[in-house]
Amino acid sequence: MKTLKTSLLIAALVFSSVLSAAPVKKDKSTTLTEEIGTLLQNPNFEINEDITASVNIILNEEHEIVVLSVDAPSSNIEGFIKNRLNYKQVETFTQNEGELINVPVRFTSKK
Repeated sequence: MKTLKTSLLIAALVFSSVLSAAPVKKDKSTTLTEEIGTLLQNPNFEINEDITASVNIILNEEHEIVVLSVDAPSSNIEGFIKNRLNYKQVETFTQNEGELINVPVRFTSKK
């Protein structure tokens, strides 16, 4: 009887330690780049070839994107990016406010 109780106690300790060491599943949360990608979906111009741009932004204390500069091949694309991103509020706030963030943006053609 004493060995049975000891065996059950050991089994319970081993089982509980295995459960506590199991990885915790994280909820699906979006990143800042995913939020920016969502804001830039469905452009109002036709894309015939892949277009890349470099966007410098900061996040202010109200969790809004402030576009500082856009390096794009045309002024239409630059205006589109500024219009879609400037002062849009984001949920993901991983950076310190006021910290410069460089975001590469790529528009791909649907061939």
